[in-house]
Amino acid sequence: MSIRQRVHHYLSARQQHPAWRLLVSPRAPLMLGCLTALFERNSKEGSVAEADALQALGQMLLDFANHAEFAVDVDNPQQQAGRELREWIKRGLVIERGHRLY
Repeated sequence: MSIRQRVHHYLSARQQHPAWRLLVSPRAPLMLGCLTALFERNSKEGSVAEADALQALGQMLLDFANHAEFAVDVDNPQQQAGRELREWIKRGLVIERGHRLY
């Protein structure tokens, strides 16, 4: 495989493969930490209420507001949490059905 083919393969993976798409998210560590904790608490159900996830994400964003790498909007953490979660749903990293996340 040539270098050009490898680069094209990696570019394609970055746009389509869930793991790569996850890694390019600037707040992936926050989202993963929060959603993992939520899913672990609700492991019997296998899903999390969207409202609970948004509340927890908003709080987590505030908790990490001093970390410049995450660029947290301290004035509107709930809105930022909603935008981040919608982006993850759009990317197929989280599935939403009936106001529950899987």
